[in-house]
Amino acid sequence: MLGFDVSVYYYDGQGKRQSLASWSAHGLDWINELVTGNRAALVQDSGGYPYVYEVAAAEVIAIFSLSERAALDRRLTRKGGSGDWNQTPLPRGGTINDEGIAMCPGDTKLTVEAWDQS
Repeated sequence: MLGFDVSVYYYDGQGKRQSLASWSAHGLDWINELVTGNRAALVQDSGGYPYVYEVAAAEVIAIFSLSERAALDRRLTRKGGSGDWNQTPLPRGGTINDEGIAMCPGDTKLTVEAWDQS
């Protein structure tokens, strides 16, 4: 396993996919911790092609907030951080949709999709 390409999204009332964040990660500890704590569910385990999780927005939105941006790299990728976290790009080419996150109600069901890079 080289790592994972991770996407967080939901479908709006018109059935259109709304992307909130995407990045490359070395592991999935952050979402697996939520599953272990019964705060998220692994709904598809295809051996990484992909793993699909469902989670309430309230469980993950805070980690994308600007106040948490300084710790975001370590939290999501388990690597040391670098870069300017006042900008929307994430490490290794990822992005955050700050406007979409700000408008996303906490009870929205999000999908977290993780594709094994190997």
